[in-house]
Amino acid sequence: MRWLKSWGWPLALIVFLQVMSDRGLLENGAPLPPIEGEMADGQRYDGASLEKGPFLVYVWGSWCWVCRSMEGVISRVSKDHRVLTVALRSGDRATVADYLSHKGLAYPALVDDSGQLADALGVKGVPALFFVDGAGRIQSATQGYTSEAGIRLRLWRLGRRDQ
Repeated sequence: MRWLKSWGWPLALIVFLQVMSDRGLLENGAPLPPIEGEMADGQRYDGASLEKGPFLVYVWGSWCWVCRSMEGVISRVSKDHRVLTVALRSGDRATVADYLSHKGLAYPALVDDSGQLADALGVKGVPALFFVDGAGRIQSATQGYTSEAGIRLRLWRLGRRDQ
């Protein structure tokens, strides 16, 4: 009980800030803004490959320590689910490609060095995750660390809803 006195208010503050940080994110049936641009592998992306079924849009930054702690989670989830990652203000295509290669990350990354796409999504901080249904509507969004189980559960629920 003593830990509650010493950790209670900081923990409450962290939870409050997390809830407040999610304000502004597009969600609850909002259509996903058009996604297009250059991928880290040099390919042009126009959103066509995300047309069917649920998927995850994960906005991250190479400079973000929380994002770095989620790299393994996103890598594992991307093996079983469709994931598009968005490298926010992490450099040009070559810089992002080098970062992914150096880290051994194989997930697709759209380069958003200007932050235009992140702004359209309402992102105020990273990591930000958007769970999109088969109709292209954002059904859930969050900012901050999200567990692998939490990500998989939300994608599973979307898949069941789309059946």
